[in-house]
Amino acid sequence: MNAILKEEPAELPETLPLGVRTIVARCLEKDPDNRFQSAKDLGFVLAQSGIQAGSAAVVKAAPRRRTRVWAVVAAVGIAAAAVGAGHFLWRAPAPPVWAGVLLGGPDTATMPRISPDGYTLAFTALVAGQNQVAVMKPEAGNWSVLTHARDRGMIGAITWAPDGNKIYYDRALDTPRGIYSVPVLGGEEQLVSEDAMYPEALPDGSLIAARLNAEHKLQLFRFWPESGKE
Repeated sequence: MNAILKEEPAELPETLPLGVRTIVARCLEKDPDNRFQSAKDLGFVLAQSGIQAGSAAVVKAAPRRRTRVWAVVAAVGIAAAAVGAGHFLWRAPAPPVWAGVLLGGPDTATMPRISPDGYTLAFTALVAGQNQVAVMKPEAGNWSVLTHARDRGMIGAITWAPDGNKIYYDRALDTPRGIYSVPVLGGEEQLVSEDAMYPEALPDGSLIAARLNAEHKLQLFRFWPESGKE
């Protein structure tokens, strides 16, 4: 079975008629569309090619010729078996089944991030053409927008603080504006690190983020928001 799926068949002897080698090669095609679609189709082609076990030509042939013909018949039989095996091995897989539950909330929402305790979902919601940080209780479907600034750029990434009390996120216009934080219970957004983006909170309370260096290339750095240490 592994050879049928992954390996090319060995070449048939050149002593076999070209028609036979062509039929066998077609039976062993990897692409199902290039093989005979049924044993009936294979039988029809064999009959048209004059390859019929027990025919007068076979009965009257010399012993050496008879051996050769039966070798041909055996090869065709193997090819027919390959057609049957291919019917099962190359069947199109069943389409994947997907199921989900619509939680509600805004019409356009992206970047869902579940809180450390697993009870609150943070995401970005499109509000009047500007994405803002929002939170939702998935079980109830109730949600609220936490940020409202419209002059600091679009939000590109969000991450939860390890204690679940605040959410970090970045804003950018043509260049990174900085990483901000906002309390989950509501309040003013605070600038945490200027000209940085892509924050990712670590269990010890520090953040991994990126900042443009002197060559105007993004460079990873780590810092602690509470102390400002980098």
